[in-house]
Amino acid sequence: MGRASKLTEAASAYEQVLALPFAKTKPPDPDEVVDHMAMIQQFAAPRGGASTASRSHFQADGLRRLGRLYGALGEPVKAFDTSLREFAANPDLLRNLDTLSQAQARAEALGRQQPFRAWLSDRLDTADPLARANVCWLLADYAGCGRVLGQAWKPPLDWPKGPSRTAA
Repeated sequence: MGRASKLTEAASAYEQVLALPFAKTKPPDPDEVVDHMAMIQQFAAPRGGASTASRSHFQADGLRRLGRLYGALGEPVKAFDTSLREFAANPDLLRNLDTLSQAQARAEALGRQQPFRAWLSDRLDTADPLARANVCWLLADYAGCGRVLGQAWKPPLDWPKGPSRTAA
């Protein structure tokens, strides 16, 4: 079996795993636990059971690996689409302008600017102001970006109250 067929099998397996429902792992009964079991469980399952955060972490990790497999297979479009799925699995990635800019650069390299802009536009309703500002920035809506940041700004707790007086 050649390397390409093994990579194809691995990509297919990752797609299958990512399609499975996410459920909390069931640890063995306390009387079955041996000394090294705690260490094994730590690496075998994300902490927090079936929480949204652990599901997000699990999916993002699987999608990252799947994207690398598609890249190794010479499938840049599938790798790019997988990176967009990473954003869906972990919306906090939208808070990172560098990560979004890299996705935009990949879209441009693949000639997929318009679908990427449409994908970005679908993220304008995200609740996180920094993520929304980043999306506005990449859509070249600089006024919208400023508006979002201005609405989200809150003065620090130690911000002076009332008019500021400085010595002349």
